[in-house]
Amino acid sequence: MPILDGQTRFRLLDGYVGWDENLDLTKNVIGLDDQIGLRLEDLETSEVPEDILLLFMPPAWIARGCRPFEWYLCGPSEPVIQSRPQLLRYDSCRGEWLDLLPGLRESSSLRRPVAVHVWKRFLIVGDEGNNGSCGQVLIWSIPEGRLIGFVELFPGDRPLAVVYAWGEVIVSVGNSDPNRNRRLLRFDPSGDARGEIEIPSPASGQARSLNRLLKGNDGALWIAEGEPGETSLLWRVTLAACGTVHHRHATASCSYRQEFCVQEVNDSAFGRSPGEKLKKIFEPTGLISIRGNQFCLKLPMVAGVGDSMCFGRDGSSQPLPDQARAVQPRKSTGTLVTKALDSFIPRCRWHRIRVEADVPRDSSFSLAVATSETEKSPHPLDWQTFPENTTDLLIQQPPGRYLHVKIALASTQTISPTIRRLRIDFPRLTSLEQLPVVYREDPLAEDFTERFLSLFDAATEDLDRAIERFPALLDPTGVPDEVLPWLGMFLGIAFDPSWRADRRRRLLIAAPALFRQRGTMAGLRVAIELIFDASPVIEERIHQRAWGALGSRSHLGAVRLFGKSRARFLIGSSALNAAPLRSYGNPDHDPLRSEAHRFSVLMPPGPVLTTLGIAQLDRLIAHQKPAHTLHTLRVGGNGFVLGQTSIVGIDSKLVANDPPVLGSENRKPGIPGNVRLNRTSILRHGPHGPALGLGIGKALVGINTLLE
Repeated sequence: MPILDGQTRFRLLDGYVGWDENLDLTKNVIGLDDQIGLRLEDLETSEVPEDILLLFMPPAWIARGCRPFEWYLCGPSEPVIQSRPQLLRYDSCRGEWLDLLPGLRESSSLRRPVAVHVWKRFLIVGDEGNNGSCGQVLIWSIPEGRLIGFVELFPGDRPLAVVYAWGEVIVSVGNSDPNRNRRLLRFDPSGDARGEIEIPSPASGQARSLNRLLKGNDGALWIAEGEPGETSLLWRVTLAACGTVHHRHATASCSYRQEFCVQEVNDSAFGRSPGEKLKKIFEPTGLISIRGNQFCLKLPMVAGVGDSMCFGRDGSSQPLPDQARAVQPRKSTGTLVTKALDSFIPRCRWHRIRVEADVPRDSSFSLAVATSETEKSPHPLDWQTFPENTTDLLIQQPPGRYLHVKIALASTQTISPTIRRLRIDFPRLTSLEQLPVVYREDPLAEDFTERFLSLFDAATEDLDRAIERFPALLDPTGVPDEVLPWLGMFLGIAFDPSWRADRRRRLLIAAPALFRQRGTMAGLRVAIELIFDASPVIEERIHQRAWGALGSRSHLGAVRLFGKSRARFLIGSSALNAAPLRSYGNPDHDPLRSEAHRFSVLMPPGPVLTTLGIAQLDRLIAHQKPAHTLHTLRVGGNGFVLGQTSIVGIDSKLVANDPPVLGSENRKPGIPGNVRLNRTSILRHGPHGPALGLGIGKALVGINTLLE
C-alpha cells in the first residue's frame, strides 16, 4: 500500500477497531471487545461487594414491606441509650415516615430495636435491649398491631437479623463467646423454640458476624457473613430429607425432625458478575446505596428529584450524594502485548502515540514500543519504555515496517486504570517538511529540529481538533454537566442551582420550541411542566363570560345579552351603588372588553410549591405570558370548593376520612380521639354493612353523597 506524499496515516487500538492482542503474551486484562476500555481483570472470589449485596439483601435494620414502595426502619446506628425506641414505616402515599409504636400493643417492652422483617401479616422485630437487659424478639400481627409472639433470648445473646422462612421465625444471634456466635435460632410465630442451626466456620478460617438473612426465590435461606461496608461471604441453607446430606455441612434438629444442609458459596458460584447471579435469586430491593447513617431508596418521583430519595437513620430527608460505583476486587497487574502492527511502508518512521485513559489515584499504566522489518517479536533490549501515565508519546525507534506495543497496568485490588483508546500516527511528517532543505543536511540537527517542531505541531493539531469538535459542544445531550450553564447563556436561560443535570438538559432541548411558542397557552404549559414537574390548568377568562343565550329555557325579552346598567354607571339606567364609575372607553364596547386579556393558572399542591416555589412560578408565568395580559395564580390543596371554578385534582382530592376515634374534641398531645358523639363525628359502616360514601360510577353528588 503506497502512501501519498504529505499524507499522515493513523492506526486506532480500542474495543471497536480491536486491540490486535497477542494472546500468548496478554495476561490479567479484560475489556478487549467493549466500549468501557482496557482494564484489569476481576479477582475470582466468593466475597460479594457491599454495594452489590445491598441491592438484593438489605441490612437487618431496614426491610421492605408487602405494599409497593413500603419500607420499615428501626433504631439509629449510634450505640446510645434512647429514652424512646424507633420503629418507622414509609408511606409512599404521604411521602413520609410514620411512627409505628403508637399502633402496636405492648410496644413499651422495646428498648433498642436493631433488626426488622415483614412477611405478609407478620412484623418481626429484634431488640438487643440496654442496661444489661436480655435480647428479645417480638412478633406483631399487622395492621391491627396485636402482639402474637414473644421470645426472650439467653443472657449474652443479642439478635443480629431476623427472617421468616419455612413457617418459622429464624434469628441470627451474636455472643461474646466465639463458640456461641454462629447460631441461627428457630421459633414458631408464637415464640416457642424449635431448635438451632449451626453455621460452621468458613474455609478461610476468619469468622465474622452473620448480619443478614433473607429467603430467596429458590426456597433456600441465604446468610451474609461480614462487617458493614465490607465484602460479605454468602451461605446457603436448605431443607433436606432426614438421613440425606447434600452438602459438606449439615445439622439436624431433634424437634420437628428437620434436617438442614448448610453450604458455603464458593468461587465457582459467584466468582464473577455476582450481581447477575443474585438477580436470579432475589428481587431487587430498591435500596440504592448506604453511606454511613444515610441511605437512598428508589421511590416514586417526588418534587422533581427523579426516582431516588435519601434519608437518615432517623427518617429525616437528606440530599442526594454522588453515587459511587460498586467496587469489585481486581488483580494488581496486567499486560497487553499487540501483534506486529503493519504500516505497509518499508522502513516506516513511526511518529506518535496518543492515549485516552482514566487513571484513578493509586493506579498507573505504562507503554513500551519496538519496531522491526519483520513480524518476529523484538528482542527484550529493543523496547523503548515511556514514563508512567504519559498520554502523548514520541516514538524514537529505528525505521521499521512493523510496530509492537506493550501496555502494562498496575493498581490496588479495588480500582483499575482504564485505557479507552490508542492512536498511533505514522509516518513522521512534521513542519520540517515546509522548511528549506538546508535544515535537513545535518542528520543530528535534522533529528533535533524534527522533534522540536513536533511539539508545536501537536499543539496546533489539538487546536484544530477542538475547532472541529466545537459543534458537539452545542449538543445538550452529550456535553458534560459543567458545560450546561454555558449553553444556557446563549439562550438567555439562568438555571436554578438546585436543578439537577437531567432537568437542565430537558430545558435546553425544549428551548427552541419554547421560544416559538412563547406567549401561547401551549408554551406556558410546557415550561411549567419542565420546571415544576406538574401539569397546570390554564383558563382564559374570556371564555367564562356569563352571557345570555337563546334556547329552550330562554325567551325573548326575558334574557339580556349584557347588562349595561351593571357594567358601569349610566345616568337614568343604573341604580346607585349597583355599578362602578368608569370614565374611559365606550360603554357599547364593555361586552367585548369584559374579562379580556386575563387568564388564570391553577396548580395542584406539591412539595416544591412552597412560598419560595410559588414566587418562582409566578415569575415564570410573568416571563412567558404576553406583555399586555394579566394573570392570577392559584395553588390548590385547601379543600373542595363548590362552584364552577372547582377542579378535581387542583382544589380537591377524594380520599377516605380518618378513622373515627372517640375522645376529647379539644384534645391535647398524647390523648387519643378525634371525634365526639353528636358533635364532630362521621360514623363508618361496620365490616358487614353497606359502604356509604362517594363511589365513582355508582354515586351521585347530592343524591348518594354529601361533601363536607
